[in-house]
Amino acid sequence: MNDVVLYEKNESMSFAICTVLSLYCDFIYEIAYGFHNEAVMIIENEKCVGQALKIQINNLFDDFDYYKKVNGTEKVKREDIDEKELFNKVMAAHNQGVKALIIKNLEANLREKEEGSEYWKLKIFNRFNGI
Repeated sequence: MNDVVLYEKNESMSFAICTVLSLYCDFIYEIAYGFHNEAVMIIENEKCVGQALKIQINNLFDDFDYYKKVNGTEKVKREDIDEKELFNKVMAAHNQGVKALIIKNLEANLREKEEGSEYWKLKIFNRFNGI
């Protein structure tokens, strides 16, 4: 499985990247539940991915306090997150491993009746070590 590796020293930005990617995965899986081919089309089209990620970034900012309470820490601050930089980093993460993981999960979902269920969880590692 392809994991996503971050090198992010800004804790708020790391939180935002993880949250947006999680929201994006949930969004795609929700679409795939009823419209598998459309979900695949979205993740294979860079413009569609960009729009979907922008929607999830807006969702994060609209409900920032909620997501901070659920997944963040006291150190996470909205003002420490640059929206353009966040978009660029989540697009890079999508290309690094998220796309492959989602496709793998969608294909496994199609085979579920024959082979039993499978699911691969998105793993994001922050390897910043203060350099």
